[in-house]
Amino acid sequence: MNMKEFKDFPWIDPWIPVSERGREAYDYELRMEVRLDHPLYGVKARAIARTCHTDDILYQLKDHPIAAFAVVHLTFRGRLESSPQWPTVILYRDLEHWVSQRMLKDAAAYEIDQSNQAA
Repeated sequence: MNMKEFKDFPWIDPWIPVSERGREAYDYELRMEVRLDHPLYGVKARAIARTCHTDDILYQLKDHPIAAFAVVHLTFRGRLESSPQWPTVILYRDLEHWVSQRMLKDAAAYEIDQSNQAA
């Protein structure tokens, strides 16, 4: 799926697509933070969406041996991290896997959280 196809993707809150400017910033920050021993080191990654409540970023991966997508929680320090555990990353084999294991679960939790805040 290319970036244009993601514009029509049925995103569910709290996931929203990133702008071109946002994509460039998130891609740059990921490159700055990832160490040689990080699971995404050397992997081409392109930001396509983010959550509006936890700052997690969904990346589409190219040429990764086991995953097509990853959710990354960047630290926004603007520099190489001191530990390979940062930024945190969860890998998903394909878009369907991410939708079922992440987007739908995040949507349910977000809806409950929003309902609790309104009460």
